Amino acid sequence: MEKKLIRVQLDMPEERVKDLEKIMAKTGVSTRKDIFENALALFEWAVNERMSGRKIASLDEKENGFRELLMPALASVKNEAKNKNGFTK
Repeated sequence: MEKKLIRVQLDMPEERVKDLEKIMAKTGVSTRKDIFENALALFEWAVNERMSGRKIASLDEKENGFRELLMPALASVKNEAKNKNGFTK
């Protein structure tokens, strides 16, 4: 069975499009569709991790530290990460 494709169109400021193109060049991703597929996969993973009560962070192995990613969308997900008793993990 063939998957139905739906066109998604975005209006972005020129500066953000330039940022997008820089990321594409740095990563070797050749199409905007591919960059959005990658971004969606990463965001989906982050949401699932937050729903499991985990934090999303960048690990600095040399300094033995980390920096947590703070995003309003992810912050709202953490409220759904509750155990059977209704307490946040």
